[in-house]
Amino acid sequence: MQLLLRRRIVHRGLYPKFALWAKFDVNTEEERLIMAYNARGGYITIEASRRDMWRGAVLGFLAACILVPIILSVVRINTRFDVLSLSALFVAVWGLCGWLIYEQLRFAIRLSDMLNGREFKHKSLVLMARRERAMIGYGYAFIQLLEKMQNWEGTETIQIGQEHEGALRLVTDVYAPS
Repeated sequence: MQLLLRRRIVHRGLYPKFALWAKFDVNTEEERLIMAYNARGGYITIEASRRDMWRGAVLGFLAACILVPIILSVVRINTRFDVLSLSALFVAVWGLCGWLIYEQLRFAIRLSDMLNGREFKHKSLVLMARRERAMIGYGYAFIQLLEKMQNWEGTETIQIGQEHEGALRLVTDVYAPS
């Protein structure tokens, strides 16, 4: 696997934007592994998703405050709505709008984006350099994933040593009878 990068400056408007095109270039064996394990649709990263979720919820609430009266006036139902049905309509519109806004706000990179090539744009050269460094890290992690895919169905023996950090913490009950 190789990581292809192309840098350029886009002059639109008053200020230039810095663009970085990145692509994972895989050979036929690596492409076969990706297809065999159905990994093309997986996410490489989702950045700041909690912040974007809250923004989507707030903006979805505002959109629901605007859309629900419009929906009620367009539908022109002669029957009177009770509080429960109005609340259900409001929550449904809020949830739908919040999810749609969240999907537009969040910054997610799929493996298919990187296999097809994707362009990233920033106003700052420093942010673009940080993005380039992140792409190199994602490429390294993807190489490790491809290595795991090659031996996934086999048995692997791992020698545990001092360099490995323990994930399990053993706690003893101090009040247990001795």
